[in-house]
Amino acid sequence: MSEAGLKTAIVQVLPPDAQDGAESGRKVDRRLAPRRRVLKGAQAVFLNGHCSIPCMVRDISTSGARIKSMHSAHIPDHFQLVIELDGIEVQCEAVWRKSGEIGVRFLAPPSNHQPKRHQVVTAVVFEKKPTLRRRK
Repeated sequence: MSEAGLKTAIVQVLPPDAQDGAESGRKVDRRLAPRRRVLKGAQAVFLNGHCSIPCMVRDISTSGARIKSMHSAHIPDHFQLVIELDGIEVQCEAVWRKSGEIGVRFLAPPSNHQPKRHQVVTAVVFEKKPTLRRRK
């Protein structure tokens, strides 16, 4: 098949909104809301709160998130995502899985609660400027 024929075949198969991305070689973003890159510790909670698996939220939006976990194969298709530092709890459904990552869709708007723990950051202030010289 010629290059022009192949391009025509691609245009006929793909929906109109995805055709521009196919011609330029870019991946088309089909998300409902724009995602924001984050790095937050979270818990995937299931079995009525009796089981939890630690995970990291890599990006998040109002409609879903991408989480990463070493034990992603053990996380069920429906679970509750709890981000303790922000006090966010939301029911999720796994949409896709690959190599330790799970893309989830939020089944309800996230509920905000009092954070279960607080992040504690203390500044390190030296009394004297540190030096590598020997003291006499």
